[in-house]
Parts: sequence; structure tokens; C-alpha cells
Amino acid sequence: VGPILARARNDGDLTVLVLPDHPTPVAIRTHSQEPVPFTFYPSPPGLLSFPGKRYTEADAKATGQFLDAGTRLIGYLFAGKDS
Repeated sequence: VGPILARARNDGDLTVLVLPDHPTPVAIRTHSQEPVPFTFYPSPPGLLSFPGKRYTEADAKATGQFLDAGTRLIGYLFAGKDS
């Protein structure tokens, strides 16, 4: 994920959203209903930024930032964009 976000910073006018479609814990070897980590570049208005954090489930959970519906991500993705 780091190289993707570095490229976004270098290229300028680019918005990036990275997330998996679902968790598959090794312990149960199937999909689960747990929240998935996500990261934006740049951080959209309304979401906090956590520079220096790794893109892991544990670090994402530690931020305390949670969206109760994945469909809300699209609103943040296009926040502040010209129509």
C-alpha cells in the first residue's frame, strides 16, 4: 500500500481508496463479518488522518475510526470533488 500512496503524493491530482472486500481470518478459514481496514489519499474532509500508521487490521482498529456502512466510503471518496 505504501508505494501506491507514495505514487499518489508524487503524481498530484489523484485520489486513492484502498480496502479489501472482506476479512478471511485464518482461524476460521472463511469470510467473516468483521470490519475491514481502509485508507484514503488524501484524507477526505470528515475523516481523521493517522500518519505513520501501518495498513493492518490491528492498526486500523486502534484508530477507533469506524464506518457502520461501507457504502458511506463513496461519499468520502468524492468529497470536495468538482462535479
